[in-house]
Amino acid sequence: MFNFYGGVPEVICPDNTKTAVIKSNKYDPDLNAEYDRFTKHYGVTVAPARIYSPKDKALVEGAVKLVQRYFRWKNRKVTFTSLGEINKILKEICEIINSKVHRRFRITRREMFTQEEVGKLKTLPVVKYELCETKFCKVHPDGTICINQRYYTVPYTLVGESIFAKIYGNTIDLFHKLEKIAVHPKLKRVGEKSILPEHVPEASQAYNSATVQFVIQQSMFIDTVFKDFIAELLQQSPSGNLRRAQGFVREAKIAKGKVGSEIFKKILRGALIEIQRYNQIRVEKFRIYLQQNLRESLEVPSGDRIKRGHNNPMLRKNQTIH
Repeated sequence: MFNFYGGVPEVICPDNTKTAVIKSNKYDPDLNAEYDRFTKHYGVTVAPARIYSPKDKALVEGAVKLVQRYFRWKNRKVTFTSLGEINKILKEICEIINSKVHRRFRITRREMFTQEEVGKLKTLPVVKYELCETKFCKVHPDGTICINQRYYTVPYTLVGESIFAKIYGNTIDLFHKLEKIAVHPKLKRVGEKSILPEHVPEASQAYNSATVQFVIQQSMFIDTVFKDFIAELLQQSPSGNLRRAQGFVREAKIAKGKVGSEIFKKILRGALIEIQRYNQIRVEKFRIYLQQNLRESLEVPSGDRIKRGHNNPMLRKNQTIH
């Protein structure tokens, strides 16, 4: 609304709703903290409409009725398939109504707004307010906090402390005693970790760096394609994917000891293709595909199987050969 007007009014009169008040009380109501931060960001005063007093917002009720009637009449034979289509038509209707000359005042609503009201609006803030969720989290011993089953690191010196988190649509801001300590991208998958290198102790950084190089060297001796896969995995998150990479290397070594080198390369690369095709970069899925490809490679073709006679003692009692 403020962006549409191009400014901020001194006072807004919202409906009497739980948007601003979570729990009513005659003396000390529980206010919505997010709504409070919104009003402070724009520097606007809120004066809610009184209960059973429709005249407090008579102009708003009249405008809603006007738009609603015109919208229904113009689109009475139209079937909408998305919310975007409805919003597009509503914008067009608002433009038509604002550009139409008022019968009583002999002037359009847009001209009236430009002449009398624009000059009384305060300028908009540089940054648009973005809605967010807030939460207090305790730092785990490994230096992470848990938000919606996803893990985000904080400086390791804050282990055991309480962290205030602001959860936006795409980012998460972390605060400790009103000081911003980290900004993480919001993770999508459950169980993911967002690890910032500066939050890890120097000794752990050195250990992880040496271990990462060792894992890449091990994968290089197994197969070149496998080495590229492990290097890309560790480049995305060295600390978060280290144990996963170690699991991949271990399963590949186990499979390599069961077959020859040429057959193993075919089995290994087939398993890598499968887990990447279905975006299942998990050690357990990798092991399943390895075993499945291994069984298929060791299976004797049906045409080469030994044909046994009826009097063969190796046959079961209920087993017959046609």
